Amino acid sequence: MALFDQVNPMDYILVGNKSDWCILCAKEVRAENREEYVDKQKQLAGKLEGETVVKFRYHGNDLCVCMDHIRKIAIDYPKE
Repeated sequence: MALFDQVNPMDYILVGNKSDWCILCAKEVRAENREEYVDKQKQLAGKLEGETVVKFRYHGNDLCVCMDHIRKIAIDYPKE
């Protein structure tokens, strides 16, 4: 349990930079247009610059989720 005491949520809530893109936005756009994922990633890059994002480290990569998707997740999965 001591490990959980060291986790700070503010380590994951950061300001986006020009290379950040939301992984969930990219999946939505990919589902709509059926274009290649990398092309959509390049189009979305930079849209989160200066915005509040949640960043997770996954297999050595930083994955970003925009606040719009965080709100959607909170609505879809309310705390009971």
